[in-house]
Amino acid sequence: MARALDRKGIAYALDYEKRMGREPLDVSQKRNFVGFDIISVDRHGKDHRTIEVKSTTSEGIPDAFETEFTRELRFVATHLYVVMFRKDEKTVESLHIIPKEEIDKYSANHRMVQHIKFASALKTRLKNGKFKQPTT
Repeated sequence: MARALDRKGIAYALDYEKRMGREPLDVSQKRNFVGFDIISVDRHGKDHRTIEVKSTTSEGIPDAFETEFTRELRFVATHLYVVMFRKDEKTVESLHIIPKEEIDKYSANHRMVQHIKFASALKTRLKNGKFKQPTT
């Protein structure tokens, strides 16, 4: 069962996709869509995104699960959305959108423990606002 903060992050990402004129579908609770939470398509049906959503109240990227990566440590989804909440867990502070290519660049640096630890270089770029998107 997803934590309440995770569900809020997914809801925020769904709303963001709608505001961007896309048609998102929440597949986070479906067993046959392992590795991502949302499928989103533009209105013309040409741009398909699979989105993994991570919600956090701290800087950086929360750890990932093995199902979110291939055996070669390639990211399954086409995009990672990191929704950063304030400590109250109610207010979204920022949204960061990281394309798969950026995550896969550092796949050799990801560490497999029980969960996958994202490469520190990717975390630093996220912290510095490299992938920050407007939240309005």
